[in-house]
Amino acid sequence: MLLISAGLGFALLPPLSQLSIHGSNGATYRLIKDGNEFFDDRLELNLNMNPFTIGVVALIYEPRLNPFSGIAEYRTDLSQIFVKYNTKPVKVTVGSFKSTLGKGLILRTYEEPDVDIDCIAKGAYLELKPFKELEVKALGGRGEASGKGNHDTLYGGEVTVYPLSALNFNNLSFNASVSSITLPDFFTLQTEDVRRYGFGGNLNWNFITASGVYAKKTDFSYADDPVWSSYRFGKGYYLSVVATPPFSRFSVNFEYKHYQQLSELMRGQYLSPPYVSFFEQSLNNGNNEKGYLIEVNSYPLEKLHLRGGYAHQEEISSTLPELRKIDEAVASARFVELLPHTDMELSYEREHEVKVTEKDRGRFRASYLLTKTHSVTGSIEYEKRKEYLSFAGTYRDITGELSYSWGGHLVALVRHEFTNQQPELGERDKWTWGEITYKLTNEHELTVGYGQLRGGKVCASGVCLIELPFEGLRIKFSSLF
Repeated sequence: MLLISAGLGFALLPPLSQLSIHGSNGATYRLIKDGNEFFDDRLELNLNMNPFTIGVVALIYEPRLNPFSGIAEYRTDLSQIFVKYNTKPVKVTVGSFKSTLGKGLILRTYEEPDVDIDCIAKGAYLELKPFKELEVKALGGRGEASGKGNHDTLYGGEVTVYPLSALNFNNLSFNASVSSITLPDFFTLQTEDVRRYGFGGNLNWNFITASGVYAKKTDFSYADDPVWSSYRFGKGYYLSVVATPPFSRFSVNFEYKHYQQLSELMRGQYLSPPYVSFFEQSLNNGNNEKGYLIEVNSYPLEKLHLRGGYAHQEEISSTLPELRKIDEAVASARFVELLPHTDMELSYEREHEVKVTEKDRGRFRASYLLTKTHSVTGSIEYEKRKEYLSFAGTYRDITGELSYSWGGHLVALVRHEFTNQQPELGERDKWTWGEITYKLTNEHELTVGYGQLRGGKVCASGVCLIELPFEGLRIKFSSLF
């Protein structure tokens, strides 16, 4: 009987020819100036057994140097485990899952390692398309975005219809979505119950692509000891239009946002609305902001690319005398083969947050192909910034960078940066960094760097953090398989 059972088990498994393993690995070793060592590794592994996929994400911090707090973090665990079943018309994920409802205004479970965001949920996620006119998403699970040890509860769903698909026109759709999020806080003994619902649509017709979504929110917060409760309401909408006129060589992108109290009160943020920014930054991540963005891309000549744009964000209301505002502007011109074997780009960027900081950056980059396998790339950047709060004053920063590429397999880089801002005790006003990157294969890469990195603002998905300076040795290994 045992042999029969084993035989049946092996018979149910797919043939070895249908099994495949793929994933990625990224490991970093740091030796800082004071002699302390840090190591972190992230391994993503997927085993495909059509129609099933089993995946894990393993994190090893021994310890990891947090780039924003400077704290040593120890961790060894499987941060994500999931099983996916994918066959038409059903896709099911059990375990850790990522999802987006209502373009992120209704719900988003996601991660952004660049800014240490982990809003991954664990539960079940269903995607169903029973007819070509209908798509359905449904999810339920738990997360810990509001704090380690808290058990956030999430439910949500979205329905999308294609009303003209019977006429073979699938470029028009309408959708409706809803979510329910419960955020308990075991330290304050408070609970927040957030409900969001919304609707939107998409149109892709001739030279116009347009989309939009409208969302509303109710937020009920309460506690048992002492007994209290409060209601908070919010709403918001987002519009996007991209136009590429026929027989033209340019495109125009327009975005508009208007968000009032859409986010949660507590730290958990299962929300990531479009940020409407060239630099992935937002004022309040959907809480109290409005803004717009206009961008134009043009190819007047085959070897010339022009880009220009302006973005504006501001608070809708404020208790302060003046609203917070951010203005951004970008402009660039790229010339390919203007001179033989060259690729040049001249760009300008502006960031201006009222009464906080003003930054104007100009950059010139040029690449020259020495031979078919050897090239040199150099750039110089000049930034003028005016600070209004701490370290008030006007400063100038200059950054120069030079790299050499040998067949795309070996890249050597050196960067030098300095500022006229007077350094504080223990800080620097000059930073020099050098690194060598060697591609063992197209999928495996080793980078060794040494020197000083200035750090600074890092933004992703509308969230910005300040990365601390680094001085020492850094070795990075990345692999795809």
